[in-house]
Amino acid sequence: MELRVLRYLAAVAEAGSVTQAARLVGVAQPSLSRQLHQLERELGVPLFARTRGRLGLTAAGRQLLEPVQEVLTRVDHVRVTATELRTGQVAHLSLVAPAVAINDIVAPFLAVRRTRRPFLRVLDEAPERLATALSRGADIVIAATAPVAPVQVACLVRLPIFAYVPEGHPLADRERVGLAELAAGPLLLPTVEHTTRRLVDGAFQQLGLVGRRITECRLPQVAQALAATGHGVAVVSDDPRFGLRAIPVDGAAGGLRLPLYAAWERPHYADRTIRAVVRELADYCVARYGEAVRGGPPPAARRRTRRPAPTA
Repeated sequence: MELRVLRYLAAVAEAGSVTQAARLVGVAQPSLSRQLHQLERELGVPLFARTRGRLGLTAAGRQLLEPVQEVLTRVDHVRVTATELRTGQVAHLSLVAPAVAINDIVAPFLAVRRTRRPFLRVLDEAPERLATALSRGADIVIAATAPVAPVQVACLVRLPIFAYVPEGHPLADRERVGLAELAAGPLLLPTVEHTTRRLVDGAFQQLGLVGRRITECRLPQVAQALAATGHGVAVVSDDPRFGLRAIPVDGAAGGLRLPLYAAWERPHYADRTIRAVVRELADYCVARYGEAVRGGPPPAARRRTRRPAPTA
């Protein structure tokens, strides 16, 4: 049983005529008829019956048509996928990121993205699972910690860490606030698996300080919600919510910033396409937050050029 004969079967079922089917598949009518008769002999059941001058499927033919169409669809998918693998021009890519990055960056980016290809399938992962996302099939991973595995990495953006307070708070009119100034008051911080928390803890250590009244929140949105109701100052990197005032936080060496990295396997069959998506996303971050957050997207994939011969 050959694939081309299965295509002939599907064509005749669609056209209702051997003549029309022969035109569809580009085969002479006698040849197509002969091969369909051979298929019927091979299977041992009649597949076609002529009714009122039109060729139709028998009950056995109708039963066979569905799995035949499934096989042909899968074969076509294999061919499309093979073309994508060969050319790197992919129809879709999977992007994995923590929920905060998806809510604040990836989803807004998708909402204004002008091109439809490649389609980005976005999945959220807990921060502690991002390190293995590439090995589990992700094409692009966005994380606050650069992977140490041999992968391609680009810094997408360096987001400021903010102190969030409601209107009327003593800090609400400040342009910036030092971490030392926040240490004594009630603080709402992410839990230790968040890179933001580790950055804040490291900045405290540099200053020789310890936060004395800390409430941990696994979700940064909850930290902001508690700040909005007067439970303390939320120190997080995500976008403002609940009408809070965002005040950049300074450490010992200036403003605290959270880097976000994009990582993908090296080599990757869609390397050029991934680089283009990463540049798009990095440019979007700059357009959204300002030039100060630029992290340095990867350069375009280099073309091989012949080096000039050395001169004496």
